[in-house]
Amino acid sequence: MITLSENLAAALALDCIESFYMVKIVNKASRVLLAITSFYTDFTLSDGQLYRSNAYILSIDPPQLNSSVDREQYKIALNDPSFSFRGEVDAGLVGKIIEVRLGFVDTSTDIPYSDISDTIIAYKGKIDSASYILDTKDLGSNTLEIIGASPMNSLDQTNGIYSSREFIRAWHATDSCCDQITLGTASMIMMWGKDLFISPKKK
Repeated sequence: MITLSENLAAALALDCIESFYMVKIVNKASRVLLAITSFYTDFTLSDGQLYRSNAYILSIDPPQLNSSVDREQYKIALNDPSFSFRGEVDAGLVGKIIEVRLGFVDTSTDIPYSDISDTIIAYKGKIDSASYILDTKDLGSNTLEIIGASPMNSLDQTNGIYSSREFIRAWHATDSCCDQITLGTASMIMMWGKDLFISPKKK
């Protein structure tokens, strides 16, 4: 459940509110690869993260509430006519952490709330794919589409995981979780740390 701060509760109660997006991509070492915002000027959150203002953000999927876990993905489209992010894409963005926050503007001062507690996380997860989409019309465009993985996605997995003794042992030589998986219909009693095999009674 999302807990709203006093500022957020007051802002959302207004008839007219102004909001903006903040997008951040970090690698496994927590190094920030990209931090941009749809706000008209650069913006710094209370955690010290600076978000650069530019015209990169074209569209972002709105927050979605689902009653069940599904395979729906989260899409972000960035305008990149000069291939500014080509280096990051070529280096590999799959598996990197992407975070999308929703910020709000204080209508009484026209200044955005800078405390991180006054923002809402619209999406946080791993990047499933990142690719350029080229439009070769007269007024063509170059869009970088980033897709965030759903909780059930495979993150570029191309091979299956087989529950056989040989397959599991190839990963971990001492893992015995699938040692008894192909036994026949004979009775078997499993105990902690050891197993006792009972052969069928002879007639």
